[in-house]
Amino acid sequence: GIVALSVKRQSLLDILQTLEQYFPKVVVNDPKASRRDSQKERQCRLQFRKLVLLLIRDEEYREEFLQDKLEEEYGSRFMASTQKHLWEFLERLESLLPR
Repeated sequence: GIVALSVKRQSLLDILQTLEQYFPKVVVNDPKASRRDSQKERQCRLQFRKLVLLLIRDEEYREEFLQDKLEEEYGSRFMASTQKHLWEFLERLESLLPR
């Protein structure tokens, strides 16, 4: 995802291109969506873009967000799942390393 690109220190251009690809500033509204739904989608998309740009620009905020606010924003179930997947990854990695 976009935050992962930031953590990996990808170039700013790569991050911005990915952001524009998945969360464009302007989109054509779905004709089946209600006006309210379209407004909510637009608001969420723009808020996410704003967060990503802040994470790119402000290293102190990014580190605080990744350490503290991530769990606050996504909840303990997300963090527990992330931790479980990380441990599984580390176990697999360890099994591949020579002894």
